[in-house]
Amino acid sequence: MEYKSDIHSFLILNAEYDEIIEIPYILRDNDQNGNVFNEKIKNYGYKIFHKQNFQENDIFQIHESSIDRRIGWLMPISSIISKSHDFADNPHYCRYAFIAYQLLISYEISDEELYTKEFDTLINEKFIEDDAVIFIYDYTLTKDVGDFKVENYYASFYMYGYYLKSGYLNPYCLSSPQNGKIKIKRTSDIIVNKDYLDKYFNQLCFEENPFVKFHLLYQIIELLIEDILIYSLEYTIYKFKNKKIYTRSLREQISKVEAEKDRIILLSNWCNVASDKYSDLHNLCNTFLQNKGRDPIDFPQSLYAFRNFIVHDFRYMTEDKNIVSDVNYLFEQYILYLLLGYKHMDI
Repeated sequence: MEYKSDIHSFLILNAEYDEIIEIPYILRDNDQNGNVFNEKIKNYGYKIFHKQNFQENDIFQIHESSIDRRIGWLMPISSIISKSHDFADNPHYCRYAFIAYQLLISYEISDEELYTKEFDTLINEKFIEDDAVIFIYDYTLTKDVGDFKVENYYASFYMYGYYLKSGYLNPYCLSSPQNGKIKIKRTSDIIVNKDYLDKYFNQLCFEENPFVKFHLLYQIIELLIEDILIYSLEYTIYKFKNKKIYTRSLREQISKVEAEKDRIILLSNWCNVASDKYSDLHNLCNTFLQNKGRDPIDFPQSLYAFRNFIVHDFRYMTEDKNIVSDVNYLFEQYILYLLLGYKHMDI
């Protein structure tokens, strides 16, 4: 692949047909000093997400929270073949749009496709119709993060409605920030390598049956409270062996993590999720419980009681599909906050 600035086009040799394919690049191709972009795509990584109802102007700098600076850009793929947005002459965005052309041509579009169809047509059929956006990150910027892997940040992207699969939308996802910057945070290192989370983000999140979806979501709660149990017992025994606590305290501390509902309360505390992040979920669970003749209770017991109703009294809620679906959307966002905030604490 070669870029010819005099004709604003990428030139690609299609070896099979022994022919040069010309792909016009319509955006700015030089930096603020007038130097033509000369980027090596080996220095960049990318991930394609999907977001329904995005605007072509939804172009964001992506900042990594631990180093508090930009590591890349997130852009609708439609924006790289259009000038109908505010960034068409922005040299910083255009550098990444320029890279996006090369990444898509190199890894996502075949020579045969390029030979048989116009580039704009391919972009529309393969990406725009599926609401595709692309996150491009610079390896020279992510090296300061340490073991940067984009999959460790899926929770942050999902929180804003950027998913690995097209056709899904959580109506309660966060609105795009007004400052043009999205700050992404790594999923807690304690749980980042759990296989279930990989399956959840890649597949299970998109389950359509709301009753099944609730159980899939609650498995993440189970995963976390199991870790609370293991960590708390190990740490308590460590303190006992090192004479930091004695027999009575040992029994008391073990009793604090025996019951599942107690560990759910600990989970909420350990993750330090602000009440405004779960108030709607709490209210919806309590409203459901009251309609079923139960008393309202505090959070997170309200969520636990809702779970118990599904597990033990499902026969009385077979017509409550829409309510469960609404709970799931709010529960899904709450789960993301837990995954981002989870840490070990003493009991």
